[in-house]
Formats: sequence, C-alpha cells, structure tokens
Amino acid sequence: MPRVMEVDSVQVATFKIDGVTFVAVCALGRVPTTGWSDFELDPYFYLVPPGDGIMDFDFDGKAPSGPAGDVVMPALACGVFRMPGWLKGVRVHAQKNSKEVTIGKEVPLREAA
Repeated sequence: MPRVMEVDSVQVATFKIDGVTFVAVCALGRVPTTGWSDFELDPYFYLVPPGDGIMDFDFDGKAPSGPAGDVVMPALACGVFRMPGWLKGVRVHAQKNSKEVTIGKEVPLREAA
C-alpha cells in the first residue's frame, strides 16, 4: 500500500498487561484525494535494534482505484505493538515528511470492576 501524503501528528502511550509492555501508536495525517481507506501503521522489522532506539513505521493506506475528488482529506491510523526493550521512541513516515515522538512514562490501566 502507498504511504499517505503527510503525517501531522503522532501520539504514543505504553502500558502493561500481565507483565508484558505494549506501545500504542496513533498517527493523524492527510491524503490528496477522496476515496482512501484502510489506513495502517506498518512497522519496520529489525535484525539488529537501531542504534537510536527509534522504531519506524510507514503510514499507509489504500488509494482509490477509480475516480476521486481532488481534495485533501484526513487520515488516521492506530496500532498496538509489543514493546521491545530497546525502544526509546517512534518515527512515522509519510510521502512528504516524517514525525518522531519519544516514549514518555507508562500509562496505568484500570481494570473493569
């Protein structure tokens, strides 16, 4: 799938479930026409952890296959991933730019009563 046109913002949060740490990543961006769908964050896979501790993601979507309106539209993708021990932040790539966010402190989860 092609990358979206531009990424405007990225939010991250970490949390633990049964002792396993996860990172939730959400990106907001833009596409150049109507008709885009199925937005996702596609993580890079590393044989060796990156030296900077930043995990990269492509912000992808399904481009329209037929006629589309020539108007900039919003795009949103979120994903939850198991957090590697080396992770210090995330970088989300679009066609025209990328945005990087460092990991803050863990968000406590409340269990349902």
